[in-house]
Amino acid sequence: MRRLVPTLPAAGPEEYLRNMGVAAEKCFPLLKPAKHFNDAVLTLACYGPSLKRTWTAVRHPLMTVSGAHDFLIGGGIHPDYHVECDPREHKARFVENSIQGVEYLIASCCHPRMWEHLKGRNVTLWHLYGFDEANDWVKARGEGAALVGGGSTAGLRALEVAAKLGYRKFAIHGMDCSYDVERHAGAHPNETERVIDVTVNGRAFKTSPQLYESAREFVEIVLKLKADIQVAMYGDGLLQELLKTAKQLRKAA
Repeated sequence: MRRLVPTLPAAGPEEYLRNMGVAAEKCFPLLKPAKHFNDAVLTLACYGPSLKRTWTAVRHPLMTVSGAHDFLIGGGIHPDYHVECDPREHKARFVENSIQGVEYLIASCCHPRMWEHLKGRNVTLWHLYGFDEANDWVKARGEGAALVGGGSTAGLRALEVAAKLGYRKFAIHGMDCSYDVERHAGAHPNETERVIDVTVNGRAFKTSPQLYESAREFVEIVLKLKADIQVAMYGDGLLQELLKTAKQLRKAA
């Protein structure tokens, strides 16, 4: 998949590099790209509000991000993979309830508290493609590790990680990029973001600037890689409407 430089979260380059140094000391195995794509359909579960309505339709193999990990485990569904890539400390809460049987695919830039919650778990490390200093740090180590590109949210990065694992067919839940009555399918530690109103095809949605940009990124990726990946979207949020409208416009052109 194409690399997109992310919008960095509320953490500077120094914090990224400090976190990466701590992760390197753990000597976790590094993510190794698959030699070939497979034909399995990977379910990617994000934590948007529509997950509350579609979660019973998730299937294995299953990858979660953010609070979808605890949400699905609480419903008796255990992920095969879980992805985190945000360096901020509060994001470590998403793996406080880590369990055996899940492969935790964690970016090296994640906060060191993440590793406290993952002691004794199956952890695979990967490096996030971002700013020059971090990219140079990875290359200087000479490990031959791949830099994982993607967009500005955990969900978009998870798609890139999944592609490294050999998946190219996806069923995506909870990637709404908009707000329902609630912002997520359950409790979330993020600070409240600025809300903006967006209208797509006559439908009004509430979202944030970052989520709107990530929705645009996703649509761009899917349309440009239409021959390389297959995507089935669940839920009925801003992203789903944007993608549906973009496909209709392309078909009519």
